Amino acid sequence: MIMKRHKEKLDSVYQTSGWMVKLIKKFNADVSRYDDYDFLDFYYMVRQLPYIDDGHDERISRPKWTLMDNPEFRDCDDKAIIIGCWLYRQDIPFRILACSYEPGDEIHHCILQTQKPRMFIDATYPDEDDFPPTKRYYNILPLSGWVSRSSKLDETAAMKRNNARLVAGRQRSLLGKFLGCR
Repeated sequence: MIMKRHKEKLDSVYQTSGWMVKLIKKFNADVSRYDDYDFLDFYYMVRQLPYIDDGHDERISRPKWTLMDNPEFRDCDDKAIIIGCWLYRQDIPFRILACSYEPGDEIHHCILQTQKPRMFIDATYPDEDDFPPTKRYYNILPLSGWVSRSSKLDETAAMKRNNARLVAGRQRSLLGKFLGCR
């Protein structure tokens, strides 16, 4: 797999999460210099990196480029990749989630969730709450299975299951609108 710097444009949240897992597994050594950090120190270091929107095209890049002083973009999924690499190196199981900030909003944000203890990790904005985040997330959609060095989970199967749930949810929503239900 060859990935050009900042060139991978993505079409769906499932494609994005699939590439995120691939980048985490392939390029986790990009954060090896932080292996001795405790989690909170690493989290706050990543959170302080300025947020840079990737515009209308959804793109992700490997941690090495995201950690640079002036990357082309550095949004929620790029910061989640950096945190995911650190968790992967520590063999702490996590998964990638998509969510929104308001109940009626479309899914537009990416965070991580650790397996034990179950907690959300969101280092997107430098001026956010302390860790763990106190904000609420809505419309939470798991995009990957649990990821860790020792995990044997089939990520593709988890993504296919979630895609089927999303399609079924859309069908129920359309049927409800047709029948005049909410």
